[in-house]
Amino acid sequence: MTDMRRIAPVLMVITVIGIITPCTGVDFSLPGIEGLNVTNVTEIEKEGFLAIDEQDWNKLLSISQSGLEKGLEDPVLYTMKGYALRKLGDSQNALIADSRAIEIQPNPVRYENRAMTHLSLGNYSAALSDAQNALSLKSDYGTAYATKALAFSFLGNNTAATENIDQAFLFMPDNAAILHIAGIVEMNNGNCSAAIAYFERSLAENAEYSLPWPTMPNATIDLEIARNKCS
Repeated sequence: MTDMRRIAPVLMVITVIGIITPCTGVDFSLPGIEGLNVTNVTEIEKEGFLAIDEQDWNKLLSISQSGLEKGLEDPVLYTMKGYALRKLGDSQNALIADSRAIEIQPNPVRYENRAMTHLSLGNYSAALSDAQNALSLKSDYGTAYATKALAFSFLGNNTAATENIDQAFLFMPDNAAILHIAGIVEMNNGNCSAAIAYFERSLAENAEYSLPWPTMPNATIDLEIARNKCS
């Protein structure tokens, strides 16, 4: 079974989640909000996206916090703040930022972001609820199906986990993060050889992607665990 101490910070440690950054696949859509100074926010966002590409989470936190302190009640900045906090291991405060983004303007991406934060805290039922909220707004959201698969896997419901990862593959068949999650599901199902195949495919598709939890950037560590288990 995958080492849960690395999966969630509270147990000692992915949306993936419109603008999409090349390294992370994180989706921070900028909606139109009455009274929002779009010019200022866009400049701040540009700085934030650069920080994401650099994987400089302290810088991203500083940039997003700076914009929010100027009174820019922008859900994108709250999303960036939540993402940075989660990468830095502070999922409790990430949850506050994620929730504020949803309060300002809910959308599938923001529900998915909060679902990932719930996963990192071990709140698997809450993660399922938020992932389902995302799917109710965007039925072809493959990432949300993968999040449900991960939550079901951690809850020990292997059948539901497999069903949801299969749904994720219908919409995102070659996504590195989805392949990684499929490997985790297979490991928790006891299918170590299948897990190895998924981890290897994940790294072959994109070894540079970054999951939004500390110390777990890609499938490398899980691949090593699976190989040792199967040897």
